[in-house]
Amino acid sequence: MKALKTILFVFLLFNGYLAYAQKANASRTETESWLLQKLNTNINSYTLNCINPVNIPELSVCFTHTNIIFSISGDNLIINANTKRHEKGKDENYKTKWTIPLYAISNKNICLTDITFSCGYRAISEKLTTGMEYKISSVKFQFNPSNEENLWERINKAFKHLLTFIKKPKSVEPF
Repeated sequence: MKALKTILFVFLLFNGYLAYAQKANASRTETESWLLQKLNTNINSYTLNCINPVNIPELSVCFTHTNIIFSISGDNLIINANTKRHEKGKDENYKTKWTIPLYAISNKNICLTDITFSCGYRAISEKLTTGMEYKISSVKFQFNPSNEENLWERINKAFKHLLTFIKKPKSVEPF
């Protein structure tokens, strides 16, 4: 009888530990869902980026991104947006899709009202419905951190946890 009580006690203790461990360590699906909910809720639906290298208004190119949606596909963070390019008084509308390998994100930064994802050299794929495709190193959007306490720290923690589920591809470069 004493052996049965000991076995029952160990079994209950082990089940309690498993329940605690599962609650403490979110699954990949739970982590992705939480991250996407926070990113999609706090991203501004309007972002304006102007490029004007010589500070002459006639030479500036402005990009307006609306309907910005974050998703995760496989081991990539996907960002889709409607884009309007304004240059020399003319507008061009198209859709833009950024594909960011999660393993390659070297820096995630929220600075006041911007969120920037930076990767190694040209690791981000930027595809336009116009047929153009670019390789870039960073992408920035306006981010409106809600009144949630420590949101940025929690987003960073969730990204770090998500990376535990992702294997970085091995380089074929011998040097």
